[in-house]
Amino acid sequence: MSNNQANHLLAPTEASLVKSIKVLHIDEVTDVETLTKACINVAKKYFTQEEVNAQIDFYESDLGASIIEKQSIMIQNVSAELKKALPIMI
Repeated sequence: MSNNQANHLLAPTEASLVKSIKVLHIDEVTDVETLTKACINVAKKYFTQEEVNAQIDFYESDLGASIIEKQSIMIQNVSAELKKALPIMI
């Protein structure tokens, strides 16, 4: 599969990726395009085309959209909990 095909196939999940980037403040160290390309390159090593299509179908569904929204909130809360639980490293 070419990068162009992978970009097209993974595009519906880009909204989820952008939300995660903003939640984790990754956008402070890289841009969305670079991160998207990195994710696609790694995903191509692990997922078949059939699996990618199934993920796209799922995340485009109402249930998938709900999970994406909740994961963003969950990541924020996990980050806050870790900050409280972990000692400050100097």
